[in-house]
Amino acid sequence: MKKLVISMLVCAMLAGLAGCSNDPAETSGESSSLESSTEVSTEVSTESSTESSAEQSVEESSEESAEGSTEDVKVTDSLDKIMETLYTGVSDKIATVVNTEITAENSAYFLGIENLEMEEGLASEPMMTSIAHSVCLVRVAEGTDMEALQTQVKENVDPNKWICVGVDPEKIIVDHIDNLMILIMNDEYGETIHENFLALAE
Repeated sequence: MKKLVISMLVCAMLAGLAGCSNDPAETSGESSSLESSTEVSTEVSTESSTESSAEQSVEESSEESAEGSTEDVKVTDSLDKIMETLYTGVSDKIATVVNTEITAENSAYFLGIENLEMEEGLASEPMMTSIAHSVCLVRVAEGTDMEALQTQVKENVDPNKWICVGVDPEKIIVDHIDNLMILIMNDEYGETIHENFLALAE
């Protein structure tokens, strides 16, 4: 009888020891699994964050490039390049525009002066003629009386040449840098375009 009781006690002790030895191993396994899961999660999160930052950077760069910038653009650059920079900050607020060469034949429509003598000219206006907006750049010969030319344009250009719409005559802007003149007709964004033009002289 005593031998049986002793045998049962020995078995119980062995079972208890076996149970204790298994717990740390299981805990260790769970800990390793948790650490591994955390590392994978951190790596995925870091990669996602890096990719997101890279995409955002590319998008911002593309937007800035699309809008243009007055930096590194000079008054002597091509009229197309200058025209592009004039829309910095407002390109997404104005309807799609197209550039048209200004010649002696169409100068009356764009500038109000027939057969204007110039070296070159470029007009930017919406494709839809029901939107009142116009930006014109005109490069004239050196020595031209720019003040007199500006006055002549401002007094003669038609601010109501579009279909059923027009620009407030008080908001017509005519200015120049050296021998390059600009005419701006836009009630809302004329001042911003004018500031972009003046920045070319800085």
